[in-house]
Amino acid sequence: MTVHDSSTRAGLRTFPSGYGQADTRIRRGTPYEAIDTAAIIAMLSDPPSAPKEQARWFLPSTYNAHDARTHAVQRERGSFCFLVLDVDDNNLALAEVNEALEAVVPGASRLVYSTRSATPVDRRWRALVPLVVPIPGVDYTDTANAFYDLLEESTGGHLIPCRCHADVGQLAYLPNRGSLYEHYVHHARRLDLSGHPIIARRDECRRQRAEAEAAARAKREQRARDRAAKGETGESPVEHFNRTHSIAELLEHYGYSQAGSTDDWRSPYQSSGSYATRDCGEHWVSLSQSDAANGIGAESKSGRRFGDAFDLYVHFEHLGDFAKAVRAYAREAGLNARPSDDSFAGGADFGWEAKQNRGDTREEKASLFRSWRPIDPLTFPPRCFLYGKHYIRKFASVTVAPPGIGKSTLDLIDALAMATGRQLIGVQPVQRLRVVYFNAEDPREEIERRVLAACQHFDIDQAELEGRLFTASGREVDLILARGEAGDIVEDAFALVTAFYAEFKPDVLIFDPLANMTESPETNDVFRRLGKRLSHLADECDCAIEVVHHTRKLGGREADIEDSRGGSALVGAVRSGRVLNPMTADEAVRAGLSTHIDHFRIDRGGKSNVARPSDRAVWFRKFGVELPNGDDVAVVEPWEWPDAFEGVSLEMTRKVRTRLAEQDPPARANSQAKEWAGYIIAEVVGIDASDKASRARISQMIRTWLRTGVLQQEERRSPRDGRDIPVILPGPNDPSNPEMP
Repeated sequence: MTVHDSSTRAGLRTFPSGYGQADTRIRRGTPYEAIDTAAIIAMLSDPPSAPKEQARWFLPSTYNAHDARTHAVQRERGSFCFLVLDVDDNNLALAEVNEALEAVVPGASRLVYSTRSATPVDRRWRALVPLVVPIPGVDYTDTANAFYDLLEESTGGHLIPCRCHADVGQLAYLPNRGSLYEHYVHHARRLDLSGHPIIARRDECRRQRAEAEAAARAKREQRARDRAAKGETGESPVEHFNRTHSIAELLEHYGYSQAGSTDDWRSPYQSSGSYATRDCGEHWVSLSQSDAANGIGAESKSGRRFGDAFDLYVHFEHLGDFAKAVRAYAREAGLNARPSDDSFAGGADFGWEAKQNRGDTREEKASLFRSWRPIDPLTFPPRCFLYGKHYIRKFASVTVAPPGIGKSTLDLIDALAMATGRQLIGVQPVQRLRVVYFNAEDPREEIERRVLAACQHFDIDQAELEGRLFTASGREVDLILARGEAGDIVEDAFALVTAFYAEFKPDVLIFDPLANMTESPETNDVFRRLGKRLSHLADECDCAIEVVHHTRKLGGREADIEDSRGGSALVGAVRSGRVLNPMTADEAVRAGLSTHIDHFRIDRGGKSNVARPSDRAVWFRKFGVELPNGDDVAVVEPWEWPDAFEGVSLEMTRKVRTRLAEQDPPARANSQAKEWAGYIIAEVVGIDASDKASRARISQMIRTWLRTGVLQQEERRSPRDGRDIPVILPGPNDPSNPEMP
């Protein structure tokens, strides 16, 4: 007999547990390893230190069958014995997290510990609050969100809970020592939620949602009665829109962020961390005050907002003008819409008829130029940056790099970050996105091999990619975009992409590399024409398009954005361009690395027509991930240039200034001189000035101190040389002086 509930083993509550994201029993059909609260508490004081792919996790539910990691099953059968809190923002101290918990769950037992990824400058926390009475899976998400709401409100938004743990299938990683580890155990009674403010908050939110849902149903039914009374038959433009557009699709399209696999979403107007909009299938309801202030949809008796898919279209596409939205959609869908005799008042009714005469009418003829009309800048839709400033909805972008540098790996991990909604390599996507990745060079197995390696390294459950990441290989699909000497556009290929968009609505299309997708010479005229067509495709499909492109032969010099093959026409046709360059041998020495071949950078000075260009280079490191089958596959991760002042204290700075002031003759600025000031710095700081990397570090310290006034350079007469030479002396800025500004 399979044990589904482990709560009675030895009279203790136990919970499903595993090791790493890849640990699943769904195919084996066996229960997970079990862990109890006492074992979890023991781990707090003596945590292991394991890589994320081997780190231990648990689910705070007693349901422990082979399908315990299935969200729908836990929602139906789970019994949750902890409230789980993650805090990743604002670098809070342990005391601050404890104070917030004490304010919301006073006197209750709690376990708090720093997560594996915490550092002294980016502290991150997980807290477990054990419960007297477990929460049924069907109630857990709403209860957890009420808990998070109260925590965020009690701290004035300083503590921002990560809402991922409101999802019933979210793994909670147990204590695992990283570069920073702190913990706290408050031994007290378990939290009794009966009559607790958390339950009161949950029930009030449910009441308000139910009221708004009832109002939405009443509005829909009233609309149907009104149309019947006027003798209108068939499907109206509003009904046509709602039938052909899902609410989830539009929420994602208009910049809402989804809470894991739940039906809850965060509005782009919200400043809080809550997911206050719920997709109810045929309608949505919002408890957000920000949504109310911006007038989305209709208002319920309690001031909450509700609506259907068309109400979202009205608000975000037509600034709340219902009549204009109906006319616009009727034209788009091939319907005629005309205001009925009773003009709209708070919910327009429109007579309509299928368009029989396809000839032009005065209303349908587009004017070449439009007269300016007043626009409210507050409600004017902002540019839709999807991922950093490079992937922009309705625009094409290009990444240019020499062969073999890692541009394909970088773009594929960009795709995974957008598909999962995670910050994998330093950029946070605005939301989970649907991404198409087309690699025109490599076979599908190689694409999948790279995805598997990235999933293993970044702890991505492959199930997260279903319906989000779409891949294709040029070995299977001959997607040629231009042919012939003149670069004639192959409209059949573009039609294929457009047809895919119509069915799956991807947000991002990545084409890698462009050179394998044309059969035309790489000239300015060809790429000007192709770049323009790609930009039109981005607009037509309401998506961002990324093109990966090679540089011309560089003759040993570094690339810039104008070095793309075929001249600058392609770069001129897109709105964002980034260029990748490998690390040089000299840079590796300065960074203290043994080799330069594993590092590359996105250089500042690319192209950015719709955002301010970056003023600094962004570095990455390539490394191999070994798959279970033995394959070694390249993955990239962010890399920070070493801090020259790491380990340099204020007292060391004072000693350097004192030693330089006492030096007679003064220490020289020339690093080749025997009396170089760097030797004094090396001695004080405790580094080897004979090492190339250390000398580079010392030179960087001197340049920084000269710039900030800690040191200064002067010309002094050298009796030995009979000429003026540059020397290094203490500057006017004494960091150890408390009176210095």
